[in-house]
Amino acid sequence: MANITKRGNTFRIMVFVGYDMNGKQLVKSTTFTPSVGVTEKKAEKLAQEYAFEFERHCKGYSLLNENMRFCELADWYFTNYAPQELKESTVYTYWGQYKNHIEPVLGNIKVKDINAPRLTQIMQSYDLNPATVKKLYVIVQSIFRRGAEQGFIRDTPCRNVVLPKRKKSRKNKALEEDKLKRFMAYLESKPWDEDFKRIIKVLLYTGMRSGECLGLA
Repeated sequence: MANITKRGNTFRIMVFVGYDMNGKQLVKSTTFTPSVGVTEKKAEKLAQEYAFEFERHCKGYSLLNENMRFCELADWYFTNYAPQELKESTVYTYWGQYKNHIEPVLGNIKVKDINAPRLTQIMQSYDLNPATVKKLYVIVQSIFRRGAEQGFIRDTPCRNVVLPKRKKSRKNKALEEDKLKRFMAYLESKPWDEDFKRIIKVLLYTGMRSGECLGLA
């Protein structure tokens, strides 16, 4: 039976899988992190369920197991695939992005419950630059694809997922004539430094960028 040890907000799970040729005990381990806001009792139950599924895989009870949670599939990916097939720098980047953005959202969801519409909803919910979301999706896509190739899951759900589009940049609008006149009157009424006033006037009348204007000084 798997050994579960609570460490802060996470659970350390260890499974005894036998002995090596020298009689040394062989143990496989993983870490389970419950979702934010889950009660302590619920977290312990989820950890036990996760430990059960982890033990089944460690002992080879079944290969195809779509009841596994996404974090378990990801653990396999980062333990067995990524170090062998990806550059060290890529693994480091993927792991950081996974722990910071992907695991907190997808980690505790069973892979059988993850489909294209759900992934679309998750990707659209990120409050991140669309380019960053696309990078996260590439990681999720890679984990699912390798899991399907190895027979852990039947197929990858990463098809027809709609990613957020790049936000259009807002164009700067020029001040209307009456507003410009009011602003200039306000500027002249203040006892500010004359050089500062000149810079503001140059920017307003020429449309020059601030860096270009300061470069003239």
